[in-house]
Order: sequence, then C-alpha cells, then structure tokens
Amino acid sequence: MSSLSRPSERSRDAIRRAKMRPSKAFVDWAGHWAVLMLAGALTGLLGGVATIFSNWLASIREGHCDVWYVPKFLCCRERACTALDQSPWSPWVLLPFFYIFSSLLFALAATCLIADLAPAAAVDGVPELRSYISGNPMPSLLSPLQIIVKLVATSLAQGSGLWIGPDSPMVHIAASIAACLAAQFNTRLSPSRARLLIASVSAAGLAVAMGSPIGGVLFVVETLQPKNLRGILWQGFVCAMTANLFFEMVNPFESGKVVFFQVVYDRAWHGIELIPFVVLGALGGLFGRFIDYTRSEIYRLRVSYMQNVPQKWQSFALVGSTALVTSLLSFTTVLRIPMHELLAEALHECSASEGEFFCRKSYALDLTYTCIVALLLTPASYGLGTPSGIMLPTVTSGALIGRLVGLAMQSLLHAHRGFLSETFCPGQGPCITPGVYALVGAAAALTGATKLTISSAVILFELTGAVSYVVPIMSGVMVAKWVVDYVGGTDVYHPVQDDRVMPDKRPVPNLRVQNVMKPATEVAMRDVQDAKNRARHTETVLVNSQHKLVGYCPPDAKRSSDVRDRLPMDATALVAMDSSVLTAAMIMEKLDVGTALVTDRGDFMGLLNRESVAKALREPTTPLLSEGSVIPCLLLVIIINLWVKAVKLDLQELIDLRDSVLEEASEFRKLHLEKQKELKETNDNVVKSKASRNLERQSSEAYWAELRLATEPDEVFKAQNGGYLLNPSSRPPPPPNTSLPYDRRGDGGEVSDLY
Repeated sequence: MSSLSRPSERSRDAIRRAKMRPSKAFVDWAGHWAVLMLAGALTGLLGGVATIFSNWLASIREGHCDVWYVPKFLCCRERACTALDQSPWSPWVLLPFFYIFSSLLFALAATCLIADLAPAAAVDGVPELRSYISGNPMPSLLSPLQIIVKLVATSLAQGSGLWIGPDSPMVHIAASIAACLAAQFNTRLSPSRARLLIASVSAAGLAVAMGSPIGGVLFVVETLQPKNLRGILWQGFVCAMTANLFFEMVNPFESGKVVFFQVVYDRAWHGIELIPFVVLGALGGLFGRFIDYTRSEIYRLRVSYMQNVPQKWQSFALVGSTALVTSLLSFTTVLRIPMHELLAEALHECSASEGEFFCRKSYALDLTYTCIVALLLTPASYGLGTPSGIMLPTVTSGALIGRLVGLAMQSLLHAHRGFLSETFCPGQGPCITPGVYALVGAAAALTGATKLTISSAVILFELTGAVSYVVPIMSGVMVAKWVVDYVGGTDVYHPVQDDRVMPDKRPVPNLRVQNVMKPATEVAMRDVQDAKNRARHTETVLVNSQHKLVGYCPPDAKRSSDVRDRLPMDATALVAMDSSVLTAAMIMEKLDVGTALVTDRGDFMGLLNRESVAKALREPTTPLLSEGSVIPCLLLVIIINLWVKAVKLDLQELIDLRDSVLEEASEFRKLHLEKQKELKETNDNVVKSKASRNLERQSSEAYWAELRLATEPDEVFKAQNGGYLLNPSSRPPPPPNTSLPYDRRGDGGEVSDLY
C-alpha cells in the first residue's frame, strides 16, 4: 500500500517540463542520465572491489598459499590448484582449527560492524525497496553510511563461509548510491521520478552480483513491481550495461569476464530427457515450499529460545551459532570452497578421462550428503543479522540436486544400455550430460524460492551461456512455478517483509470499510483553514446541506489558485461503505491513489487512506462484531454445540433440539429487529423534535415581530420609512389566535390597556 499519488506526480512533472526552456530542459535530461550512468559505474566498481575482498578472505580460510596475505589466484599461478584441490594445508594452519576460527571471526566482525555503525543495514534490502518504490516513506533505508557498512559486512559474511549470496545486498547498495547521487546533483526530483531512478539503478546491483545485466532488469520488473515499466526497462538496461562494463574493468575473477565461469556443452539433449527435466521442475517447486516452511519454523525457534537473551546480543548469538555449524558441516565436504566455485564445478561438463567429485558415480553418497546440508543451510542462513542474499544459495542447491539426478540418469542408462541407447541415444559416446540437469535444477530452484519466471531463465542463460538449452530450462521453470503455486509456497521476500510486522502469516481479515474508515466530521467553513494550519496532512471533504458529496480538498491544496483545464488533478476513488477492505485496497491500487472517499447512496460517510488499510490488513484480530454478523455467529455456535451433542442423543431428541434451537433463533431475530426498529424510531423522534423546535423558534420570532409592529406602529414605521409617518390604516392587524388580551383600537388609533 502506498500514500503516493502517481497521477498527480506525473501531471506535475509534465507541466514542469512543458514550462522549461529548451536549454534548461536539456540540462535536466542530461543530469538525469548522468546520475544513472554514474550510479551504474560506482556500483560496478564497488561490486568488483567487494568480490576481490571476499575471495581473499575465503582463500585465507582455505590456506592454499604459503603466506597468509597472498590471495589464492596469485599462488595458484605457479602450481595447479583447482577449486576441489585436496593438497596439504600450509604449516601455519592448525588443521580445522583455523578454518573454524576464521569463519567465526569474519561472521562476528560483520555483525559487530552493522550493530555499531548502521543497524538498518542488517536488512535484506529487496523487501524494503519494494515497499519504498510502492510509495511508503522509509527515510532510513537509503543513506551514504549504509553503502560502506553494507559493502564491507557483505564481503566479511561471504568470506566467513556462510551460505549466503551477494545479490540482495548489492541491489540495496545500488539503490543507496542512486539516492545519494540524486540528492547531490538533482534536488528537484519529484517522489515518483526519484523512485523510478532508484528502481532503475537497482538493476545494476543484481547485474554485478550475478553477472546478468538483462536478468537484473527483469528482476526489478518482477520483484520490485514498479509502475513505469517502459522507463524501467530502458533506464535499467543502460545502468546495468554501465555497471557490468566497469565490473569487467576491475576483473575480480582474473578471467576478463563478468562471471567466474562459462559452461559449454558439446552434446545435445534428447526428447526423452524432458521427463527428468519436469521432475526437476517439480523438485524445485517443492524446494521453494520447503524453504518457506523451514524459515517459519526456524523463526519460531529463534523467538522461543532467544527470549532471555538481550536484544543487542541476539544477532551475535544467531550469526555465531550459524557460522559455527556451517563451518563444522562444511570442512569435511566440498561445501568448504566458495559458493561460485562450487556452482561452476556442479555445472561443468565431464570428459571421459575425468575422475573428479562431480563426475564419478561412486561419490553419489557424498553428493547426497552435500545436497542435504545445502538444503538445510539455505533457509537457516538467510535473514540473520548480516546482509544476505538468497539467489546464489538457491541456484547452487538446485544445481547440486540436478547433478545428483543427472548421475542417477547416467546409472539408469548404463543399466539399460541396449534399449535406451538404441531408441533415444544412438552412438558410442556419452548420452547424458549431468551438467544440463544441474542447470535445469538451478533454474527450477530459483523459481521455486523466489517465484521468478522470465528473469530466472534469463539469469541462467547469461550466467552459463547455455543458450541451446532454452527449452529444458523453460520447462523446469514452468513446472516449478506451477508446483510452488499449487502447494501454497510464497515469495521468499514476503515472509521477511512480514517479520517486521507479523511473525506468523495470518489470513486476510474479513473487514468492512466502515470499520476502518475515518468517520466524517461536520465543521464550519471558518474552521477548515484553522484545521489545515494545525495539521500538516489534513484532507478536507466538502458536502452540501444534505450531506451529499461535493468535492475533495487534498492536503497540499493552496488557499486560492487559478482554474485551468491543464491543472494537475488528484484522482480520488469512491468506495461503498459496506465494501470489504480488500476490495477497497484493490480499487486504490488500480487507480493509483492514496485516499478514497467512502459514500453511502451518495452521502459522504468518511475517508479511507492507504495507511489505515495497510494497518487493518496487518491486524492480528478483527474488531468487534458488526450488527450483521451477530446472528450468523450465534447460529454457528449453536450448530457446533448441536454437532457435539448429537453423538449422545437419539433422533427424536435431535429433532426436538433442532426445533427449539430454531425457535430461539427466530425469537432472537425478532428481538434484534425490534431493537433496530426502536433505535430507528428514536432517531426519527430526535430528528422530528429538533425540526419542531426550530419551527417553534421561527414562529415565535415572527410573532414577537408582529406584536411589536402592532403595539408601537409609529416608531416602527418611522424607522422603516426614514422618519416619515405613514397612514395608520396600513398597519397590519394583530396576530390571530394570540393568548395576550388586545383592546380594539378606537378612531384615534390608541391602544388602551395591553396587559
């Protein structure tokens, strides 16, 4: 829900651009694109530096080099050392002790950095950006301090070996860079243009983190859900391209590419393999539901076990325990290598002479253990007190599952070599490529966890370069999306957003607009300006004497203004008082307005804004029962009691009980209708009494005026006619049916005795 009125913002921007001189318009256009490209360049440079720093920390943990401060790629130039190198560790490393100690040290250092300098940097970033771009004000989300703190903390957390990725933190960092640059160079940005700029630069963050510029643009469109899709696609494309260009100039992987690896498959896929591809898609959808369920359970365990821990030490306890468990489970397995190297090993194609871990069927049991550990670490490591991303862990976990399925297909083909090879795989060479299964599994797992469809496929295309395997990847993504929707899985970013306001995911309450709206308050026109001066954000609705809606005065309305056809108009929605809150929220979202007017048969009843709607949808319980829900609730309670007692009663007693219940319900309804009728009669009597009093008052004033005219004619007539006395015969007669004793006037026109 948003409090931003985008139609009004777009109208004001259009009027502002129309009033600009050509030279000033060019400066404004050039400044906007300069901020975009500069933000993309800074994102690429900072992303490259962060990648080098995290890889250096990971090489310290692994101990490949003789000197601790030398990164891995420098010492591996002299001797061959692969990602799965099992060579002895250097003498300065005390077996697993230094590995575990360094993991704890880096993870706790990242937590301490965030807790002391920028606590707001501990958030994921993507859910908060989604809320900000929707229009909700979040002043502490984008600040210069968060850029440096989050960049260093992300590198430390990744270097510690935690099962997290850089995707979400880099998106948040890119958005913060855009906000800071816009504040420095272009201070006249409207809220809608500022959000468009921030959403466009956010694509550069994912482009740097995953090496996928086009996938970053599609990720912003699918996840952040901006309104101006045309502007996002073009501006995000330019910004992502600039970021990848500068990231490649830094060359953090020493390969001259924006990705650590590139996969080339020599063998084509066969039609029979669509069956395991569909199975991998189903597993990816179930994996997304597993992440959702596991994270909810882990959250409840954290809340229950962390009640006695002080608030400032909870993040240290969570991060430290997770880093300790991760290092213990990863040291003896292939999980100890950096995640991007593990993904490269899982996706690469094996040759006939290779005997590595991912190519030998004898390692299937070890690979199964690795898959289980990865599946458990993915939901457990996401959402701790350190910046963390979910995309790279889910892609790696899905690749491990797909690799295991590919090895199983190889074993199945070897066991039934004659039938399958003659039918679907003629030839002497290998028929099954396990790397393709890993690729499909990675795409399916990413879709199951994040519910991304097009961007998932494009990210895997750009990450691996396997364009010839478009159909297998798309089939896995399609089935994964169907399965995760069927089993009730949610977007992985939504539970993180809900944890800020409601730990457990509650159903949408069945509320009516009349329970949430601000009731109408009748005030005089002289009080309107005073109310607007006292309150900064006060809406004013104008009605006539019959309470019919006339107009709406927004909070930023001026005291007086010109009336022109080209003035920006605040579009305001009208909703019925008995509508549901969810329907009102959908109307306000579709019309893109921040305030709705509640009416009942044309009568204005109150105001409904997005803040009150969002608060009502987050309420843990519904308000007091309304009038219309008393009888259904009573009948529901009676039916439940009837069902409980039905076991102990025979049929006749059951029928008698039913008749008595129906009679009680009928009496209750009659009583309820009588109460409503009495209440209506009371209201009518009050209205009639008020009207009669007003009529009495008016007749009394007229009576005393006529009486004064009858008793003091000369003075009254002189006052009305400028001092000239008119003919006494033209005076009006005394009021009829008066209770006061009048004496008939004589010829002289004198009044004898009045009282």
